[in-house]
Amino acid sequence: DDALKYYQESLTIRTKILSNKDRNPDIAKSYNNIALVLKDKGEVDASLESYKMALGIYKIAYNLHHPYVAAISSNIGGLYRDKKDYDQSFEYYKQALEIDKKVLGLYHPDTAITYNNIGLTLYYKGDYPTSLEY
Repeated sequence: DDALKYYQESLTIRTKILSNKDRNPDIAKSYNNIALVLKDKGEVDASLESYKMALGIYKIAYNLHHPYVAAISSNIGGLYRDKKDYDQSFEYYKQALEIDKKVLGLYHPDTAITYNNIGLTLYYKGDYPTSLEY
């Protein structure tokens, strides 16, 4: 609870003093940290909301093909998988995979992890043949 309180205070301060609130990576970082704590507390919907705020800012601040965008997309995919919303999970993981392959390359550990996450999501969905493709 203390971590969440301090991350929220950080966000409050950053939004008051930083310019370009909709594209400032420091504000996105605060949203990301809040999402991590909320996830650990089991507050999945609130965590998703915070991750989506971070994702929107990172997409504007950097571009659509940045490792931070891939990482947040992957985190969102994981939360949707936890909620058993496998279609949404798959979509976010696919976005992360496209970025990973383009930016990091096919033979990068993060790309391999994203492939694994897609396979696991499809497996949980019951789409065993497609899961083997990942």
